[in-house]
This record gives sequence, structure tokens and C-alpha cells, in this order.
Amino acid sequence: MKKTRIIGFANDPSVAGGLEAVLRGEGYDADIATDPAASLSHAKSEDFDIFVLDLDSEKGFSKGFDMLKQLRRAHEQVPIIVLHSFAPAMAIIELTKYRPFRRFEKPHMEMANFVEAVAKAVAARSHCFEAKQTIDVSAGLKGIIGNSAVMQGVYEEIGRLADKSISVLIRGETGTGKELVAEALHAHSERVNQPFIAVNLSALPENLVERELFGSEPGAFTDAKMRYIGILEQANGGTVFLDEIDKASLTTQAKVLRTLQDKKIRRLGGKETITVDVRIVAATNRNLEQAVQQGEFRQDLLYRLKVAEIHLPPLRDRREDIPNLVEHFVSLHGLELCSHRPRISEEAMKRLQAQPWFGNVRELENLIRRALLHVNGAGLTAEIINQALAQSGPASNNSDCPCARCVAELLAKAKGGEIRNIHSVIVEKLERELYTQAFNLTGGNQSEIARLLGVCHPTVHKKLIQFGLLEETE
Repeated sequence: MKKTRIIGFANDPSVAGGLEAVLRGEGYDADIATDPAASLSHAKSEDFDIFVLDLDSEKGFSKGFDMLKQLRRAHEQVPIIVLHSFAPAMAIIELTKYRPFRRFEKPHMEMANFVEAVAKAVAARSHCFEAKQTIDVSAGLKGIIGNSAVMQGVYEEIGRLADKSISVLIRGETGTGKELVAEALHAHSERVNQPFIAVNLSALPENLVERELFGSEPGAFTDAKMRYIGILEQANGGTVFLDEIDKASLTTQAKVLRTLQDKKIRRLGGKETITVDVRIVAATNRNLEQAVQQGEFRQDLLYRLKVAEIHLPPLRDRREDIPNLVEHFVSLHGLELCSHRPRISEEAMKRLQAQPWFGNVRELENLIRRALLHVNGAGLTAEIINQALAQSGPASNNSDCPCARCVAELLAKAKGGEIRNIHSVIVEKLERELYTQAFNLTGGNQSEIARLLGVCHPTVHKKLIQFGLLEETE
């Protein structure tokens, strides 16, 4: 019986030799080259079953992506397993577009998982694994910061959906960056050179929403003297982002549904039906299923919108991304607000990571802007962060997560088996928020916190250390 043939490329000879040894030990016929030209030559001239690609080449991701594109164009149905070190969000999106069978991030890759992935790729190959050729898009990723596991999942979803013309529903709390995801979907799609228009439906008066979306003819309403071309017509060939879609009236929802189904619109007061080729990406921070039950959202529109969904995690669920976000916002606003790019103290960063951030990334950016106004020669210190937090007031820290919703989310996760012991989880969340707000309100005065909460001073001290609000001393 013929052995499964695996070829590949790794710039580092030790990596190439290690991969070959592991694969041959599993019974495969393996040949991992260290020269990209030789590797591509093998791929073009030989029959093989699996390709293993290490993107850490001398010229970085650019060279690796060039190989990946050539491989995918020449071999649409061959599983490609990719290994890589740190990758920015844009790289993960572009990588996902070329449909790797699996990708592994070094140095965290477990060899047992790699071997298992190879076995699954072999099985998939025998069933004609399909990998779709895609276009080369050089557009960057604007504004989305984060390398946490949950954000890498978001990037993969963007890459998987970008070049499809189906509608996408983006769900997430206020301030998580839903419009940035919509822009990324557009920037990495075939529509990249066509218009991208975003409209926040909650920011428009109800009587103007339909005119803005669909346009109007002269005489359609009082003072309508000229034809008005609506957003859906202006964006023909491109993408329209409908933020806060739950704020649309039932009448507007019906018209949006017709656009999705028939690709047609009619201007207000007009008789002509106009065909438009537009991709609709919608977003909401509301539970639309619940809105359907309450008669406030059309079920048929919900079904049409949620053909594909992207869920954006709240910032409190990806705290490891906070340092990168803070560095980004300091670089972005430092010169404007304090004439230089200040250093961020370790204590200040810990203070920021301890916050619940119910306003998410938007709240974090606003706080950094406020803090930069008070920077002196000592840089961005914990004292300055405390001052900015105190100025933000309790409303900023409690804007978007009432207890009822927090409990509902945790119960849903428990029901789905995603989380256990939710009683302790809920108690921890509420205590963290209670002590964080009390700390902000009192400027860290432990005696005052004890008085406000009705607990003893040792309890306050212990909880502040537990929640990262106070440094533990020897």
C-alpha cells in the first residue's frame, strides 16, 4: 500500500528535520524542504497528499503568504497545515482566507495535536477535501487590536466570511468594535474597491430612516423638491453596515428584508423598482430572539440576517489584550494631548487590567484620553489612572451590564456546558464590581470603603488585593 506523501517547507533546518522525524515516525513519507523554491518545485512536479508550511521564513509572513497563495492556486483540494509564531490580526484574516486545514501557533503547539491534525487531514483528503481559491487583498485591518484566543477566533471568522456575499450579523456589547469588524469584512472582500457606508439607525429620526436608506422622489413628502439617492443605492456594488438594526421600525425591517431577498429597492414616492447589488452587514447589542418574542423584530428578517454571525467578546473577557490596547491609544493620542508618548507604569497597567470595562474598548479609549491630559514627567502612573477613573463617575462603570443580564448570560453558558459553579462566578463578578466602584469613588481610601460597604478593614484590604486594585506587600 502506498504511503501518504507529505511535503512542506520550514526555513529553520532544525524545525524541518524535527517535523520530518515526527511524520516518518507516524508512518508517512515526509520531505520538508528548507528552500522555498525547491519546496514549490516539489509541489508542482510531484503527487502529494498533505502540505505542511512554516510561515516563519527569512522574509517573514510576506514570503510565507506568497507560497501559500501559489500552493492554493495550484492545489485547490490539498489540505495545508500551517505553523506560525506571533501573527497580527490582519495576517490571521488573510491566512484564514486561504483555507488552511489547521493552523498552529508556536511555541504553544503540542506535537500530539499536530500529529492528530495530520491524521484528520489525511482522512479528509481521501474524501476530497475542498479548499477554495480566493483573491489577494492587500487592504489592512483598521483599528482592531488584540491577540487573545477569543479575538483570533474573530479574525478567523472574518477571514472565513469576507469573500462571501451573504449577510452577516455582528453581535456584541456597546463599545466592542462592531463597525471595525464590518469594515474588515469589506476590506478583505471582493467589494473592497466599492463603497462602504455605515449608518447608525438609532442616530436617525424615525421619519428619516427610510429616506436615508432607500432614497426619495420629488413630492414624496413635504419639501421634497429633488430626487434623493439613498444609502443602499449609493453603495451599489459595495457594503452597507446597519448598526443597531434593532432600532429600525417594523416597516423599515420589512423593506430591508425585501432588499436582502430580491436585491431591489424603491425610492419613497417612486414607482420604479431599482436593482442593487449590495452586501448588508448588521449589528446589534440586543437579544434579537427576545425582541422577536416581544413583537419588536421580524422573525423572517432575523433568520435572513443570521445566516452568518460574528460574536464580539466584551473587553472583560479578554483582559490580556488590554496592554496592547493601552499602548495603541497612548500612541494614537499622546502627541495630541500631552505633546509626547508617555511611559506607562506597571502599576497603572495593572490598575487598568483590574477594571470591569462595561463600556468596553470605547470606554478604555476615553479613559486613556482623559488620563493623558494629566501626564507629567513621571509618565502615565497609577495615580493618574485613579484620578481619571474617579472623574468618569459610577455611570461609566455601570453603563451596559445590569445584574439581570449578567445572570442570564451566565445561566445560558451553564446550560450549554461552557461554565460550571456559576454561583461562585456570579458572586465574584458582583464583588469585583462593588469593590472596584467603591475604590474609584473613594480614591482608594480603605477606611472609607469599609464604612460604605459595612465590612471590616481587613476584608477590604484582602478584596482589593484579590481584585488587583492594591499591590500585595510583604
